[in-house]
Amino acid sequence: MKKLLMLLAAVSLAAVASPASAQFDQIFDERGRPHQGAVTKMTPTTITLQEGGREVNYDVNTIKSLKFGDEPGELTSVRDFVRQGNMNSARDELRKIDVASIARDVVKQDVAYFSAFVDG
Repeated sequence: MKKLLMLLAAVSLAAVASPASAQFDQIFDERGRPHQGAVTKMTPTTITLQEGGREVNYDVNTIKSLKFGDEPGELTSVRDFVRQGNMNSARDELRKIDVASIARDVVKQDVAYFSAFVDG
């Protein structure tokens, strides 16, 4: 029993001590099914997601949406505005993002993509 309690305490502590970047990223495929893990690589044609100890490549043409677990809230708004075709509001939200405060390169890459996209 004592070992079980210590194990539970260690797991709880690890969960609390985990950095924000350890939050799950989510890819929603063309059918709307979520796939959770950590985005480890992005190219113009694929996004690599580490899911349950294995890396899975997703063709960008089959991805309905992407959300990083540690992305700034403004980036979520940018995606929503782009889907609505509201590039001016998307551009305004992008200006609010402090790229220097973003820890992960893949999130910075997504901000750069949307910046180029809205300036078309």
